[in-house]
Amino acid sequence: MGTSTIYQGPVKNNPLLPDGYLNDQEVELGGSVQPNVDWKTVKTNLSRIINGTYSGDRKRNYEHVVGQYVKAAGGYTRLVHSANSGVRSGRALGGFFNNISNYGIENLLHNLQIEFEDKSANEVISLVVDALAPQAVTKEDIVARSAMMDAMSFVYEYIEQNNMDFDCLNNMPSELSVKSMCAYIQSYIWGLMQRDLQSRFEKYESDIVKANTIRNDFKEIVYSTVDVEFKKLKEQIDFSSKNVIPKIMGDCFIALEGLE
Repeated sequence: MGTSTIYQGPVKNNPLLPDGYLNDQEVELGGSVQPNVDWKTVKTNLSRIINGTYSGDRKRNYEHVVGQYVKAAGGYTRLVHSANSGVRSGRALGGFFNNISNYGIENLLHNLQIEFEDKSANEVISLVVDALAPQAVTKEDIVARSAMMDAMSFVYEYIEQNNMDFDCLNNMPSELSVKSMCAYIQSYIWGLMQRDLQSRFEKYESDIVKANTIRNDFKEIVYSTVDVEFKKLKEQIDFSSKNVIPKIMGDCFIALEGLE
């Protein structure tokens, strides 16, 4: 959709964004959890799947490794606590959708300091991502920005379906914002897994087609699990609220850990 580049610094804060909108905030999720699965076990089992030496039910083996990954990373508490950019960007995206309803897309873009006149939808979406996502410095920053781009692809598709008229966002159905937020969490969690386990694929992917198929199978497990968790949410939810994104992320990590 034209939002695949790594963008540079976000615009300054602005009065239409909620207090603390782009700032890290502490979230109470309980004490730290010591991992009861080590990384060597996770990577060894992933290597066995790639090499075809992991016996048993194929889907169950994949789920087993996903659950082990969450445990090796310290469980849902540690994963959420370390999701600085992920939580911040998720709140920012939720605030963006809220403020379209509150102020209208044109006022919101102005207050995000986005010059949208005579720009294509792709360009404007790219500038929105710049405004909402943190600057990509760490690997986690990059994962969060990529997730933001995936989420905003649904916004672009909606604009495209409405003759490229940005004003259509003023009447955007609530289901679209929920779908976008779900895509954000899906992409973020899958991005973390790729970040942490990519070396296994690179080391053992002598058959690139097979390796990509395995990646897609793992991705489908993550995406379908997150989708189930989103279906449990109430219809009206403020994704920009302090504890909402951490709670949703935590629930998704718990569900994934339970696959082990």
